[in-house]
Amino acid sequence: MAVGHCMYLRGAALAQVGGFDPAFSPGYGEEVDWSWRARRKGWRHVAALRTFVTHAAGSSFGPGPARDRLRRRGELRLLARYPVRFVRLRTSLRGSGNPLAVRLAELDALVAREPSS
Repeated sequence: MAVGHCMYLRGAALAQVGGFDPAFSPGYGEEVDWSWRARRKGWRHVAALRTFVTHAAGSSFGPGPARDRLRRRGELRLLARYPVRFVRLRTSLRGSGNPLAVRLAELDALVAREPSS
């Protein structure tokens, strides 16, 4: 699954899968929906493990209840469209059985050690 603030989409994949579903506009969940539609069409996702991108989580929509409502609305749409995948994603995203989770934990530890700027 891709993460919207940092993802690269191949032109051929966009042509075959289409763009983000406007039902998720203005945000939250559109990249997950796109990723799962792409998987269904045979595309695969690759993580760039030697790349680091910083992102102020949620800053696009500002803090507070409006952002939380958007996130929840996106999650409910995903749950309705992909109930099994959504539950699997939520339970395995940072689970010890997920190889990417190990790398994410390492990155979290590195970021936590960095002095704030």
